[in-house]
Amino acid sequence: MSAPAPLATAAVFTTATNMFNLWLASRIVRISGRLNRPASDLSAMRFPVYAPALIGLAVAASFLPGLLGSFGVVLTASMLLAYAVLGLAVMHAITRGMNSRPFALGGLYAAVIIFGWPMLLLSMLGLADTEMLEYHWGPDWLVWDAEPTAQQYAQHVEYQLQAENDGQATRVRVEITVEPVAPIPDFLIRKASGAVLDAATAGLRELALRGNGN
Repeated sequence: MSAPAPLATAAVFTTATNMFNLWLASRIVRISGRLNRPASDLSAMRFPVYAPALIGLAVAASFLPGLLGSFGVVLTASMLLAYAVLGLAVMHAITRGMNSRPFALGGLYAAVIIFGWPMLLLSMLGLADTEMLEYHWGPDWLVWDAEPTAQQYAQHVEYQLQAENDGQATRVRVEITVEPVAPIPDFLIRKASGAVLDAATAGLRELALRGNGN
């Protein structure tokens, strides 16, 4: 039977290599001008609702002997890395606009490279950040509501579009309502609000500019 550590290392390396290849391919297509869709926001990435349960089963299977145990190790390592990437993306979104962002992210990446174990914390952040969204839309509006998670009771977002200057411009109004499960300090709310608004408008702004040929 193969040792768990080499199997987990190989699974992490293979998954990371595939992720890097996908990212590199998307960058090449974007530079070529053939990528018509807006850039993906990794912090908005969502996994299937059954993914946490699948990780739990994989962890349990990793303690079994033989091939089934090896499969559990490989699946656990691969999925935890995927959630760690989501956790990193969330940290990038949270620190957006902060003056200390380079130092915070630099320290985080240094800790991951030197110690390794912070990747588990990032995986937990990715797991905690997963949520389900329900969308509704019309000719000039879009609404989504998030199901309750471990961090919030509810999240409601509305986009309202209004034509201006005889259709030459469009005003977009965004309203965001979040009900956290616990009180949050005001300075964190201000930082998070800026990050959420940036994430909510970045793709829309890029799509509008591309439509104008800029």
